[in-house]
Amino acid sequence: MEQLTTVRRDRACRPVLVVTGEVDLAVVPAFRSALHQLIADAHSPAYVDLTGVTFFDSSGIKTLLDAQVRADDAHVRLVISPSRPVLRTLEIVGLATTFRQETPPPSAALHAPAPVPTRATAEPPPTAGIRPRLGACRYSA
Repeated sequence: MEQLTTVRRDRACRPVLVVTGEVDLAVVPAFRSALHQLIADAHSPAYVDLTGVTFFDSSGIKTLLDAQVRADDAHVRLVISPSRPVLRTLEIVGLATTFRQETPPPSAALHAPAPVPTRATAEPPPTAGIRPRLGACRYSA
């Protein structure tokens, strides 16, 4: 069994959740929690990159459906980018068109390592260690 991994790769004021591995009943609590946080942090849209998911069962479908309802209630546009196994599962149950499907913002940037600071001084910048608030982004796409 391949372990589930969820990583946030926010880009250009757009929250992106990158999910890899297998999504089944055993990992739904972690998947649900990551989706809830993604939606809470977003104004709109919120991207779920599922291109690295190798297995997706009915518990994953239920979790995505619940996340869609939560996003709709929060006026957040939830967008998925499914892998072939995810898309096939959604097609089999007739839900492939239920979710908005797009590619997240620049995929090359999503999988690139974090930039290494090049500051020459020994003193860290005043914003070191502070994650920019997505709340500062007030537009929707």
